Amino acid sequence: MKCPAPDDFLRDELGELTVNASSALRSHVDDCAACDKERASVRLMFGDLAPSPLLPDDAFVARMEAAVRSLPATPQVMHRTRYWWTAWGVAAAAAAAAVTLFLVPAIFRAESTRNAPDHVVGTVAARGGPGAKHLRADVLLVRDGKVAAVSGQSLRTSDALAVRVTNMSGQSMHLMAFVRDAAGAIHWIYPAYRDGLINPSSVPIANGITDSVLDEMVQPDAPAAGPLRVVTLISAAPLTVKTVEARLAQHPPASTIAKLFPGIVATELVARWGAQP
Repeated sequence: MKCPAPDDFLRDELGELTVNASSALRSHVDDCAACDKERASVRLMFGDLAPSPLLPDDAFVARMEAAVRSLPATPQVMHRTRYWWTAWGVAAAAAAAAVTLFLVPAIFRAESTRNAPDHVVGTVAARGGPGAKHLRADVLLVRDGKVAAVSGQSLRTSDALAVRVTNMSGQSMHLMAFVRDAAGAIHWIYPAYRDGLINPSSVPIANGITDSVLDEMVQPDAPAAGPLRVVTLISAAPLTVKTVEARLAQHPPASTIAKLFPGIVATELVARWGAQP
């Protein structure tokens, strides 16, 4: 057979080729040095973009726990636009979360899918792009003054989520973080999204930061009971809330995020909504 198209190597790694097509491609690669090199570069990219371990190091845990202990026992309730949110002051020296917001679910509207783009802008180059240790976003659980990985947890109304980022890629990047509940509703962490009439963009992340906690912790606002998919997206150019929602609306909640946003550094973890205090 002739040499496969470059996209076929990526599709094979994603499991999108038929069994026969995958078998033919792999047989060809075994006898073609150029294609073997191409496949190796694709596999190297997948290794770079693999989700990073989410267990925080001891120093980070100590900083976060000190920050959480500094929060007032009764947060001040403030009104902003048509949604309620809670502001918690945190000492700047703690280098952790300073404000807690209620997430506002964005329920998909049918018309949002009509103008969904075929390709999402802001991709990271498939070859030679930054690896996971240089470009990473972790969602962390803050509960009872302690910090833990959010994966596998059953979230409560008293919990909060924090986002830790690393960007040593050599350029500014852009972050989105959200939770998709069992009903398909999107609960935004970053960017803050409290008004359906606006269309906020992803949050810029400066180059040269390591294990930096963004300045907001976010409390759940009663998602649908069941599994929660906790997602971060890092892109080279900014995305908008409605662009991402339109792409998600075309696919069921169980769809793999990395396949929906090719070329974007995506992490996806699964937790549950338990609803207890």
